[in-house]
Amino acid sequence: IDDAGGVMPRLADALKRQRRAWLLVALLREDRDKYVETVSFLKIPRDELPNRQGVPLRACDPDPRRRDSGSGEPLVEGLNAEGLVPDCALED
Repeated sequence: IDDAGGVMPRLADALKRQRRAWLLVALLREDRDKYVETVSFLKIPRDELPNRQGVPLRACDPDPRRRDSGSGEPLVEGLNAEGLVPDCALED
């Protein structure tokens, strides 16, 4: 039961992540600037942050753009040749 993929290690990891989330939420409520500064240098996955607004992309973050996006067609005032706005390049 206490092997590397067992119940106890998974439970400990889940509890660690939950406690970290609570601490980050408390910091965010207290001082947003300190929150952004703190999470900007921590290597916490972006999808585990309680709020990503204002947090710059870090070297440890995966590229948020979809791999199948960016046809490379020229845009005129943000519109393609058909007069449409191109699809969003961010992952869902």
